[in-house]
Amino acid sequence: MSAGGTAAPGAALLELRGLVKRFPGRGRSAVSALRGVDLDLAAGEILGIAGESGCGKTTLARCILGLERPDAGSVRFAGQDLAALDRRALRRLRRRLQMVFQDPYSSLNPRLSAAAIVGEGLAVHGLARGAERARRVAALLERVGLDPGTADRRPREFSGGQRQRIGIARALACGPELLVADEPVSALDVSVQAQILALLEDLRRREGLSVLIISHDLAVLRQLCDRIAVMRQGEFVESGPTAALLAAPRHAYTQALLAAVPRLGGAANPA
Repeated sequence: MSAGGTAAPGAALLELRGLVKRFPGRGRSAVSALRGVDLDLAAGEILGIAGESGCGKTTLARCILGLERPDAGSVRFAGQDLAALDRRALRRLRRRLQMVFQDPYSSLNPRLSAAAIVGEGLAVHGLARGAERARRVAALLERVGLDPGTADRRPREFSGGQRQRIGIARALACGPELLVADEPVSALDVSVQAQILALLEDLRRREGLSVLIISHDLAVLRQLCDRIAVMRQGEFVESGPTAALLAAPRHAYTQALLAAVPRLGGAANPA
């Protein structure tokens, strides 16, 4: 680890070991959302989690962010075990892990301006106020490709892609090291998807951010990820470098996911 508990480039920033999460089912039975998940994410890496709806991807994200407590196993971020932290320490740590939500329409408060939405984390954590907060909000909007002059507008005045940029700016406000993006482009048109994915890649390149991106769409993950891990029924069935995994998937489930994407599946469209 480098100074301050931050992982050095290439070192493990996020480590999951034996993660188990169960939810109450019908009667006395429990539903296992996660079944002994192991995962490492290196500093500066973009890792994709692929799988169909209901496979456990979002539960995994919530455990990483400390929004769900696993029934067994551990989540370590920059060497710190989340389960060992008290409420105050966990609050401080959460500034370093931020979420980009799936739906840019419902994830933004329609009553707030873009400036208020982006600056919310700065206010909550006491990082900036007054003119300094306004300056930092303007810089964040510009960083994600939005005109700072639109800061006083409400979400309804922006397109879907612009709203997702506001959501990304909000996530960046506290200076995170890891963005967890849960289906961040699934609600957007294909042309807009490419722009948002390019923005995430640019943030990784320019700022050294790590990104964990969750998607059912292997075509999306191919554009962005260094590695992909495939999840089925709460466990990983296969993982590896993106190009190698998509060119020669070993597991039948990965092969089925790949075949379902016309842009990737089939001999006529090699990965």
